[in-house]
Amino acid sequence: MGAGPRLPPFDLQAPPKLPFGMGDIFSDWVEKVDFGKLRQQKKEVNLAMHRQEAFDEMYVSMCKADKEIQRLKRHDEMAKSKIHWEDRLVRFNPSVEINIDTSCEPLAPSPTADAIVPEPEAEPATGDAPSTES
Repeated sequence: MGAGPRLPPFDLQAPPKLPFGMGDIFSDWVEKVDFGKLRQQKKEVNLAMHRQEAFDEMYVSMCKADKEIQRLKRHDEMAKSKIHWEDRLVRFNPSVEINIDTSCEPLAPSPTADAIVPEPEAEPATGDAPSTES
């Protein structure tokens, strides 16, 4: 027979195929990927995440400050009402000794000044008192 060019043996089996969608992962065109652009996108995502964390921290600190402001307002109102009550009490009975509490503990509710009415002291009866009998 002839001494023509020899061809490589022909493979009758089909080339192995990847499962559906796996061809995108194992791309033949990896050299076309712009890694600089991917790094820039990664950097932008990281910066956006840090901005969100900073915003979250700021929001939490503002909530804590608002709670503290509300607590101080309530304490101030209670202190004012107690001072008002003590002023009225002293006006009715000047001999009352008042201790002012400067701690930041919540104050116990005080009775109103109208509920406490000072009783006038009765004069003691003595035998030396002049009589009005004639």
